[in-house]
Amino acid sequence: PDFQLPAEYAFVARALQQMDGVGKELDPDFEFIAAVAPALPELKGSDVYVREQIGKRWEKFLGQ
Repeated sequence: PDFQLPAEYAFVARALQQMDGVGKELDPDFEFIAAVAPALPELKGSDVYVREQIGKRWEKFLGQ
């Protein structure tokens, strides 16, 4: 069976790929999914998102 991706999805995938590439050019440690995860928790899974948010806030609290 052939699989055909709708053109809109292909364009979105290409745009996301380009944003990731630009981010890595500007900052080699850039992680696109980590950068967009706060806007879209379902990308990483809610459990990962919550753990990272708690970790960030804990680090901020300890740093003050």
